[in-house]
Amino acid sequence: MKRQTFAVSPGFTVGGTVFRPDQLALLGSIVGEEASIELTSFQQLYVTMREDRVAEVQLALKEAGFRVLPAGHYTKGLLACQFCKGAEEAGLDIARALDTAIAGHPVPSPMKIGYAGCALGTSEPLLKDIARSSRCGRHSICTSEARRKD
Repeated sequence: MKRQTFAVSPGFTVGGTVFRPDQLALLGSIVGEEASIELTSFQQLYVTMREDRVAEVQLALKEAGFRVLPAGHYTKGLLACQFCKGAEEAGLDIARALDTAIAGHPVPSPMKIGYAGCALGTSEPLLKDIARSSRCGRHSICTSEARRKD
């Protein structure tokens, strides 16, 4: 039987990407024992399972409140800090809108986008392909250098 992989996250929330124990238990019960679940550096879990069950499982996960995105060469969900001081101070309404706009688009290689609401940058935004950070009321947008392989 052919297998397919997709990404799952708890969605974009204040405080970063945090799964609750009940969400993890629910995830396991929905995907079943034959699936495998891999933790990624994209703040997502990759679920690999039989292709014939993917549509049904993805629908059940979405109905349970999970965010489901394609795996592989796509823009990843916005990577935000786990220690945010709060939605108003860090501008997380903007981050949430940015996350909705950028996640899941096909690209030549996996693309990480970081967001930090303060100068601490605990989400390591400057290590991502595209980053937004703030300091003293000013916002910075940084991009990594694209290198062509010949």
